[in-house]
Amino acid sequence: MSRLARLAPVAAGLLMLAFYLATMPHGLTWDLGGADGGELATGVYTLGLVHPPGYPTYLLLAQAARLVPVASFAWKLNVFSALCAAGAVVLVGYTASRVIAGDGRASTPAFLTGALAGLAFGLIEVVWTQAIITEVYALAALVCAALLWLAFHADATPDDRAFTRRLAAFGLVAGLGPGSHYMVGLVMLFAVGVLFRRGHRPLARRGNLLALLAFLLGLAVFAYLPLRAGAVPLSNWGDPDTPARFVQVVTAADYAGRFRPGLAAARLAPLIGVLVRQLSLPGMALALLGLSVWWDTRRPLLVAAAITITLNLVLVAGYDSADTLPYLYPTLLLLVLTLAEAVYRVVFTWLPEQRWARGLAAAGLAALVLAPLAVRGANTTARVTTEADAFGREVVSSAPPNSVILSEDEALSFAIRYAAVVSVGRADVVPIDTRLLALDWFRRDMAEAYPALGLDAVDPSALDVASVQRALPPGVPVVIVTPPAAATGD
Repeated sequence: MSRLARLAPVAAGLLMLAFYLATMPHGLTWDLGGADGGELATGVYTLGLVHPPGYPTYLLLAQAARLVPVASFAWKLNVFSALCAAGAVVLVGYTASRVIAGDGRASTPAFLTGALAGLAFGLIEVVWTQAIITEVYALAALVCAALLWLAFHADATPDDRAFTRRLAAFGLVAGLGPGSHYMVGLVMLFAVGVLFRRGHRPLARRGNLLALLAFLLGLAVFAYLPLRAGAVPLSNWGDPDTPARFVQVVTAADYAGRFRPGLAAARLAPLIGVLVRQLSLPGMALALLGLSVWWDTRRPLLVAAAITITLNLVLVAGYDSADTLPYLYPTLLLLVLTLAEAVYRVVFTWLPEQRWARGLAAAGLAALVLAPLAVRGANTTARVTTEADAFGREVVSSAPPNSVILSEDEALSFAIRYAAVVSVGRADVVPIDTRLLALDWFRRDMAEAYPALGLDAVDPSALDVASVQRALPPGVPVVIVTPPAAATGD
């Protein structure tokens, strides 16, 4: 086996990183579902708190952006997303090569096919778009890919000590995972099925205690939320300083009513169409072929994948929100693995052993899978702007001294908050999303941080901009902000 072949998934990750950097906005954007970017960037910069379930793993790991002494903070967080997504590409490549190899040693064709799988995942539109903006999904993709990689590599080792070490690493990543996004739980479900599908390593063995302890250690990342509660008034979502408020944040109780079974039934078929467009028709055809291969050769794996994909599709279809497409990462990851299985079988098992025939088939399948993904992703990312960054800077820079900036849109509020706290840095202005004043904790935080504004007397039933403006003391300069066409909020 060529040593260079072993590095093929790394090369795929570096290539995708170059694509991400070349198409990345150099600041905050409202495009590509980036409306929450201002909130997240402010939370990272101030070590504050963001919307449920709090994303503590993201807030802490993204502190790495501080190590870069140049460029805007939002751009550095965009680069953090790109690095996470590129890392996911690498791990997908090595996971696919391990799946193809089974219990044997991965060969050169397995590593090359794994690199193809990594590129296919990295080029998927919803992966590419989230890899170039300030959002949590690229880190979540990395965690999901790490769980799959650890599970398949632990499962393949015959050595009990090595299995225990890898199981402990799996437990730690699984514990940290929910702090990036709760979609990680679906991949965790599949990965646990991989780890224990053989039945020769019972759950009661001593190594599992170590994995459980590592899992609990990872979950301890959520202690960040009560530890930082109340520290930053403008970035203190939910103020989880009591057990009740902590539970409300980490369970995302405010969003509980968004899942509707009736909506899932109506949206499931269109969602499958979206999935096909994300993976491309040739990619989906190969993924389904790979699933048929698993039916013949890895049926327990197929069952675990079918359960995971079904749950993922139902949850996404039934969740009433505009930005659920990245929640499909668990399904896309599994389909990319079966796509790799199909390509390997077609090229290196079913075709004759003539090198020219296999070379042509490999090149043809790679072009068939990657070309439509690359074209779609490039077209989508070509339209990205940094209007959110520019808009926030303009509003904050031009605001009168000691003014209150009012808006009724969270995308605007987050961009203005980022400008006031990070990019411009004006402590004398107070950006307020009037809709948030309906929440007791936000109204209390604002009243305590800015007592002269009298926000504790605001009527929660009348929170339009005009009503809040009338409730402010006379003489307080007020800037009322309306959304430009590019701003989008959920």
